[in-house]
Amino acid sequence: MNEMKYISTNNLTAIIVKGEYIKIVVYTKTKSPYGWTKREMRHAAFGVEEKDFNYDYIKTAVDEVYTTFPDAQIKELIKKVNKYYG
Repeated sequence: MNEMKYISTNNLTAIIVKGEYIKIVVYTKTKSPYGWTKREMRHAAFGVEEKDFNYDYIKTAVDEVYTTFPDAQIKELIKKVNKYYG
C-alpha cells in the first residue's frame, strides 16, 4: 500500500499518494451557531503527476465549485506541497 499525505488550507486539500499522483479536493465551510465548522467536500479532481500539480490545475478544480476564490489559498497550498517535496 502506498503512503498517503494530506496537506490542507481552509478549503483545499492536496492528497499525495507517494510515487503515483497528487489529487486536489475542494471543500465548502459552514460555521455553526454552536461553535463548530462543518467542512463539506464539493469536488475531487483526478490525480496528476507531481510536475503537473500547479496553479492552473488547482484553479480549474476550484472553478468547479466557486465563482470567486482567494488566490492566496491556492498559493499557500502550492507552497506547502513544495515544502513537503523539499
